[in-house]
Amino acid sequence: MGLDRPHPILVGMLAGILLLLGTAIGLKLQRPPAPPAPVASATTAPVAAATPAQFADVVDRVLPSVVSINAVKVIPGYRHPYADHPLFRHQFGPDLFSAPERKVQSAGTGFIVGSDGKIVTNNHVVQGMEEIAVTLADGRTLPARLRGTDPATDLALLETEANDLPAVAWGSTEPLRVGDWVLAFGSPFSLSSSVSHGIISAKGRKGLGIADYENFLQTDASINPGNSGGPLVNLKGEVVGINTAILSHSGGSQGVGLAVPSEVVREVLTSLEKEGHIERGWMGLFLQPLDPDLSRRIGFTGKEGLLVVGGYRAGPAARAGLELYDVLLGVNGKPVTNMGVLRNLMAETRPGEVLELSLWRQGRAIKVKVPVVARPVDPEGRPLQGI
Repeated sequence: MGLDRPHPILVGMLAGILLLLGTAIGLKLQRPPAPPAPVASATTAPVAAATPAQFADVVDRVLPSVVSINAVKVIPGYRHPYADHPLFRHQFGPDLFSAPERKVQSAGTGFIVGSDGKIVTNNHVVQGMEEIAVTLADGRTLPARLRGTDPATDLALLETEANDLPAVAWGSTEPLRVGDWVLAFGSPFSLSSSVSHGIISAKGRKGLGIADYENFLQTDASINPGNSGGPLVNLKGEVVGINTAILSHSGGSQGVGLAVPSEVVREVLTSLEKEGHIERGWMGLFLQPLDPDLSRRIGFTGKEGLLVVGGYRAGPAARAGLELYDVLLGVNGKPVTNMGVLRNLMAETRPGEVLELSLWRQGRAIKVKVPVVARPVDPEGRPLQGI
């Protein structure tokens, strides 16, 4: 009877239950949609994470090429002719007019740049020293002699009687970015084979008064006394600079280390190996930065330049026609914005080259060609000043 024909209410309830079950089952079995693929930024390059293992690999590669340097010079003693006179001895004591011989020591770092025993370091580590010894990573201590120095960039080249030494691999500072990892090697406080790590904090630091020609890499890798002359390397184990100085109120590392870029080091080393010194071009000019008051007085409306305030009458610049109160704007098409830029341009110039100077003179833009010469010396053998 009633069972032959389903009740409409029961049919509706059953359909609803089946619908709900089907929906639940469908939801359970349905795959969630795949997330959209990330869109690569056109301006952001992927950054590889630096790991301690990578640092250790770099250390293994570089440390065999790093040496500790110890240098000594002897300061002669002296004795006044009257030191033994009874009156002087009674009045002033026996030691006032005499002093014993003493030794002055210098310690630093270097690294091997030639398998035949060539080593680079900072000039201030070995300047004026009479005996130089280098201790290799394998523990051998060898005498070294000075092949050549360049005080203007604070670089020196040493030689040892050794062969088959592990030389460093050179890198370029061009691809270096602020924030890239670097490692500093050296012998801080005579603790040889020390390594510290940090990042490139800045590039092209100038005007610090540390060297005549400055274009430093800045790093926060710990650099302390004794690190001078050690290599600064990238994560490929390539030398990108030579640790040279720190800016510090305490005398120790405060996170501002400075290194001479590898390009400058390699160029200077080429000259030191060939000639033992490096000669740079000289124009015989004295210049100073412009300020608003000076610019107003000479009628200069530009924003940047260097004012010619003097020079040697027989110097190359004077013979080429430069005049007082000319404003130097550029050299060989490169803008000159400050004295640091000009010094670095001159550091790349060799005697015999011709420089084209862009000048402002009394409202006119002119160009003058100056054949530069080697820096002359005065009658007492002292180098003449100026650019």
